[in-house]
Amino acid sequence: MDSFIVAINVVLPICLLIVVGYISKQLKWVSVDAYKQMNKIVFKFLIPTVLMKNIIETDMSISFQPKLIIYAIGCIFAMCILLCIVVSKLEHDRKRVGSIVQAMYRSNFALFGLTLVGNMYGMDNVAVTSVLIAFCVPLFNVISTILLEYYGKESVSVSKLFKGVLTNPMIIGTIIGFTILLSGIQLPVFVMETIGDISQMATPVALLVLGGTFEFPSLGKNVKVLNWIAMVRLVLVPLAFVSIAIVMGYRNVELMSLLVLFGSPTAVSSYAMAVEMKCDEQIASQAVVVTTIFSIFSMIAWIFGLDFMGLL
Repeated sequence: MDSFIVAINVVLPICLLIVVGYISKQLKWVSVDAYKQMNKIVFKFLIPTVLMKNIIETDMSISFQPKLIIYAIGCIFAMCILLCIVVSKLEHDRKRVGSIVQAMYRSNFALFGLTLVGNMYGMDNVAVTSVLIAFCVPLFNVISTILLEYYGKESVSVSKLFKGVLTNPMIIGTIIGFTILLSGIQLPVFVMETIGDISQMATPVALLVLGGTFEFPSLGKNVKVLNWIAMVRLVLVPLAFVSIAIVMGYRNVELMSLLVLFGSPTAVSSYAMAVEMKCDEQIASQAVVVTTIFSIFSMIAWIFGLDFMGLL
């Protein structure tokens, strides 16, 4: 029952904000064009600020586990490469390939990680999760930038791909964050408070935009691919990588962190990136909504099963 309540409390606010965005569009309070303009703010400013803040505030001296980090990063690379190979053979529309692969491999770890792990073990025991977020979320963004830059255009030269990656706002935010963290620079309190206020806006605005641009009629033609996205994102990916982690001996907070990393729904920011980088925005938005809804049941099942086996 506790697992069910935790999952509901994490997922329902996300769903409700999407619904508010959709209703506001239907009532013509905000136009679709206005939401698309807001998406530019989300992509170019709000989410990069969140990434920068998460990195700056990470204390690498606490619960820094190199083997766990290397395992997580290795799994992300392996997952992305495998999905690119498989999906590109099954889907021939490049723009759809980019959105499908991103939806399958990129989890909402930043939003779900600290909340779920904190609810399970207390906020005093989330240091391991925080360090994983600092490494894995920027990596998600780097890979997504390369992926969408490549598949969003019919042909891409290496120089243009490299330029597109370096000028991507999320990559810039990541670089600035690590530069401040590694240099030891202490930003003034008023600057950090401003960054904090901006960061708190990112997810709610991104979810409102997602709801305001969501199209129900297009769900029908994408049902099959959405089913596969949900199956891969919520079942097959965690089944593979969490199972390996169990064999490697990970338990409790470490295992729970990996479960959320690999088993949470598609990242909200994936929609903003797909739109701005010219990949299939319908699949991107629908994947976030569908995987978020089904994650209520999948996360409960994963947590209950692993807890029952005495692993959490």
